[in-house]
Amino acid sequence: MRLTTDTPVTATLRALSAHDLGTMSSSEIAIVGFDDFELADLLTPSVTVIAQDPVGLGRMAAELLFRRLAGDNGLAERIRLPTHLIPRGSGKLPPRRN
Repeated sequence: MRLTTDTPVTATLRALSAHDLGTMSSSEIAIVGFDDFELADLLTPSVTVIAQDPVGLGRMAAELLFRRLAGDNGLAERIRLPTHLIPRGSGKLPPRRN
């Protein structure tokens, strides 16, 4: 299950716990959030996340803003910023089946 931010992640963990599903093993369910939020490593289980570079994101946003303010009204462009996986307790991969 891939969730986008801290609110859906914490709500999902709470719902699983409330239904006695919090004891499911990592081979049964994996939860991965996007953006390394403050509580990700404090929740039980700790949440595996795909983290962004907030400094790089801010730098790119500022650069685009300054270009726009300077009169650059060019075409929209796709910008890709690096991300990386931070594996924690909620996103362990199940064993491979042969």
